[in-house]
Amino acid sequence: MAYLSVRLDPVALLRAQSSTKDPNPSRVAVLVELAGADGLTAGIRSDQQFLTERDLYVLKELAQTRINVEMSPTPANLAIANKLKPHQVTFVPDIGRETQASAGFTSAEDFKLWQDDIAQLQQSGIKIFVSLEPSAEGIKAISKLKLDGIRLFTGMYATAQTEAEGLSEIENIKEAAKAAGKLGLVISAGGRLDYINIGPLARLEMIDEFIIGQAIFARSVMVGTNKAVSDMIHLIGTL
Repeated sequence: MAYLSVRLDPVALLRAQSSTKDPNPSRVAVLVELAGADGLTAGIRSDQQFLTERDLYVLKELAQTRINVEMSPTPANLAIANKLKPHQVTFVPDIGRETQASAGFTSAEDFKLWQDDIAQLQQSGIKIFVSLEPSAEGIKAISKLKLDGIRLFTGMYATAQTEAEGLSEIENIKEAAKAAGKLGLVISAGGRLDYINIGPLARLEMIDEFIIGQAIFARSVMVGTNKAVSDMIHLIGTL
């Protein structure tokens, strides 16, 4: 059975739009954990417009489960990671004003530059993942990095316009997961997943953890956080 890590970025975005202190991502995180989530994912942008460094420290103090911080591997962000020491850091592309978690790396050009940064973070006990567009070639490109795992970006699958496109993306995810498994990497997946499109990926039984946020909090408006989280856990575990 795969784990569920709930992304808190949508909560921080809602807070930013209201120009108030609520909803507080850390308080929501407590509700998410009580509902049975196995982990929390928090993406920090270079401008800290949504989740802030302070949010991450408060979250670490309150959280009882694993914290995964998604960030671009900039010097400023790496300094935050070294101080915070979360359970896991996932490198994601720096794509400016967009939410950082919305894509995966497609080029191996910069990977070799990260080797020292990865080693330094791992010496502090932090697990290091990299977000990738799903392809066997992408896995091959990062095979020389001493990573703990990867996050496969599922956005292309989730936004496929036809059944054929969807099936093609599932095949890409399967091939990437198979290649990652041969390297002994932990496999997570996330990006625009919801209560409908999660099924085919959950049935693959090749993914160790799903990272989902927007769909859960959109559903929580109607049914509450506890049921929204528990419904997703049920889908992941039974499909």
